[in-house]
Amino acid sequence: MKRAEAVEYFGGSHGALARALKISRPAVTQWGETVPDSRQWQIRALSEGELELDDHLLKGLTGA
Repeated sequence: MKRAEAVEYFGGSHGALARALKISRPAVTQWGETVPDSRQWQIRALSEGELELDDHLLKGLTGA
């Protein structure tokens, strides 16, 4: 999951995404281009599955 995709979904700012995750804005800006695995799960839940996990995380779900 790309950080930009998550930012856009939650309102278009790092601050909005940080508020949704109940973390600091600087924490979000430190991620780089890709959302950390543990946060991808949280974002997927908050978006009710609209935002997809990265392939390597999906493989863990299917056992493939």
